[in-house]
Amino acid sequence: MARNVAEASTSSGQIAENIAGVSGSADATTGAVNQTLTAIEEIARMSQQLRSEVDRFVTR
Repeated sequence: MARNVAEASTSSGQIAENIAGVSGSADATTGAVNQTLTAIEEIARMSQQLRSEVDRFVTR
């Protein structure tokens, strides 16, 4: 019985480590998504600027 308790304890520790690993991966993914969103917003802003510049050039 003591061996079963020790094995259960070890398994619980491994599960906790796996959960911590998944949590860390989720945090990293969230950071990457936020960086991607920032890049998309910047590209959209630059696209609008370029569109305005082209419109001004064409109307001259």
